[in-house]
Amino acid sequence: MSALVQLRMQRPNPRPHAAIEDPEDVASVRRLHCRRYNECLGVAEAANWPGFACTACAAYVPMNPEQEESDRLALLRLFSQSGLCVFNEAATRAVQLQEEG
Repeated sequence: MSALVQLRMQRPNPRPHAAIEDPEDVASVRRLHCRRYNECLGVAEAANWPGFACTACAAYVPMNPEQEESDRLALLRLFSQSGLCVFNEAATRAVQLQEEG
């Protein structure tokens, strides 16, 4: 069995962590571009942790470019719908194109 296959078979193992107050600190305790990030969110939520750390997780699997683009567009859509941000024309068009198809 290849090392990559073995890695993907491991279960995510986030650890409890204090809540993150400053968004600049997120990357120091979490791997945001992991395909399994949502699983770790679920573990933290189910355990009612204020936050979690996953930088030492052995189950890390990086997102592929399509997943990263999908996440970017989902965030743009979320911010656009919230009305809290004003986007430039290119970002607004990217959200519109995603909604259309």
